[in-house]
Amino acid sequence: MLIVTSVLSALRRKRIRLQLSISMLFMILILPVLVLIMTYSYYANSRSLISLGNTQIERAKDDSIYVATNLLEPVAGTLRIIAQVAASDPGYFRTEQSRDLLFRGQGRHWRLAQLLQ
Repeated sequence: MLIVTSVLSALRRKRIRLQLSISMLFMILILPVLVLIMTYSYYANSRSLISLGNTQIERAKDDSIYVATNLLEPVAGTLRIIAQVAASDPGYFRTEQSRDLLFRGQGRHWRLAQLLQ
């Protein structure tokens, strides 16, 4: 703060005179450098954000595949067992006993059954 006040007081006393040409030269030299820095920063940030976005999209895709697989794998296992039973005895699912088997299979996966309804 002391430096600023001493510079301002010197300017008031007209000891130090700022030349317009020196100020313009300073502006001409500084502005292109600032524009270059801002442009480089913009492109670097843009590349970083795109890379981060692609990484997050890949992670979300892998997570959704994992969740869907874990959700449907028990149902697929039950269907494999039912298919084996149907292959060994094709008339089994026309009996009353098959209803209990199907109900127990659905009961294990009641959450999935609720989601599908």
